[in-house]
Amino acid sequence: MDLSAGVHRIGSAGMSTGGYAAMTQRRLREAVRIGLLIVAFGEQCALGLPRLGGSAGELIAFGLLVVTAAGTAAVVLAGIMFTVWLRACGLTFVVAATAWISTALPAGAIEQLGHWYFIVGGWYLFVLLFDLPLIVLGTADVLYAAWFLVQAAVDGWSTEQLAHLGILAIGGPGFQFALALATRLIRRIGIQAESLARTEEHQRTAEAIGEQAQADYERRYARLRAEAVPLLSGLADGSLDPNDDQVRDRCAIEAARMRVLFAERDTAADPLIHELRAGLDVAERRGVTVDLAVRGRPQELPGEVRRGLLDPVLAEAVSARAHARITVLRFAGQVRVSAYSEHVDPSGGDWPAKEDWCSAEVRVSVVAEGEALWTETIWQPSTSPSR
Repeated sequence: MDLSAGVHRIGSAGMSTGGYAAMTQRRLREAVRIGLLIVAFGEQCALGLPRLGGSAGELIAFGLLVVTAAGTAAVVLAGIMFTVWLRACGLTFVVAATAWISTALPAGAIEQLGHWYFIVGGWYLFVLLFDLPLIVLGTADVLYAAWFLVQAAVDGWSTEQLAHLGILAIGGPGFQFALALATRLIRRIGIQAESLARTEEHQRTAEAIGEQAQADYERRYARLRAEAVPLLSGLADGSLDPNDDQVRDRCAIEAARMRVLFAERDTAADPLIHELRAGLDVAERRGVTVDLAVRGRPQELPGEVRRGLLDPVLAEAVSARAHARITVLRFAGQVRVSAYSEHVDPSGGDWPAKEDWCSAEVRVSVVAEGEALWTETIWQPSTSPSR
């Protein structure tokens, strides 16, 4: 039974399903990051522009955050993975911007500005770190908030002002943590959907392989019944003489075909050669010396093509009287199998006709000269270049 094509489809389907799920998760992360970036930049424009003073420090800090937003958007839109280096660059810009403006503002200006850069800086941190483990995001938020609380305490803020800043420090990251949990929930749903899709795909593929296997068995056994059963019936009722060379050749040919059928169920790295050796074993048991030469790397061939290549060659090999030489040549997009033998009778009444072997993709050539017979089968799809 030929399962090579079906197994190939299983692998392709499984890979494509996993690849699609990974791509979906990546696009989900990109979409979430772009959405958060829009929020961060919107907060920066809405809170920062109305309160932006004319000092160089404020303008530089505002510009650094704009560069961070533009760089992050460019990375996401270009489909580049967020590496440690890219995150470090973004964090450096955010920390530099907030540090610059906090040190450049005059005393009391922080409270007057409504801490816009504190809120905006936290959003940019969230944009850069939201897809990392929560412990990383939480640590970054705690350090970021602690920096401002320490700075405010050093500047001599009152308890009421510190409490107001503490509310901001807790409320902003708390909302961001809720978003982070939501994205992880969506990611978990995506992973579960991926697993379910992969399981369903495997089930569908297994059912298709089973149907293919059953149909293939029915075709092969129908062929064996049409050819082997009359032969066995003739031997049983005495209408065929087991001592007749032609009858014995027919028996050997059917035996080789059955051996190939059984070999198709095996898992082999090179199915064509594995099945060929199984059929040649019948010839060797009849006392035929078989020389086998193989050139080229294995190619993935459907079962019908392998049978089209092997049937004529095995029919000649098992019918040889003393010696048979088998050659397998495999090129890019082409496979040739040839057999040369002597002391055969290709004109015998029961020798299979050439048309019995011809298929849509395999060409058969049979040349008889005296007691020598040369058979060649060629597989070359129409899309392959001629050689």
